Amino acid sequence: MTRDHVAQLLASGAVDPVMYVLRDEDGVSIAVGSEFRVNDRHVIAHHHEAVDELGSAAEYGEEPSAEDVASYVEFLQGEAERIAEDI
Repeated sequence: MTRDHVAQLLASGAVDPVMYVLRDEDGVSIAVGSEFRVNDRHVIAHHHEAVDELGSAAEYGEEPSAEDVASYVEFLQGEAERIAEDI
């Protein structure tokens, strides 16, 4: 889980974008896509949750503070690990 994953979620042009855990023959990874194509159990965060967490700056394409992003990435990492164990 990195700052780039959060940036991908915030910039995604997908319909109702989500960040999710993808498990395939190559192992486990983090991906971003439309929530309509992802099992709800695999979702780490929704776009609107990231905007809420990082403040309105993210909604308008401005950069949230490095501290806010680092804190959010840490939270998301925990969620991703929990989901990866369950799927």
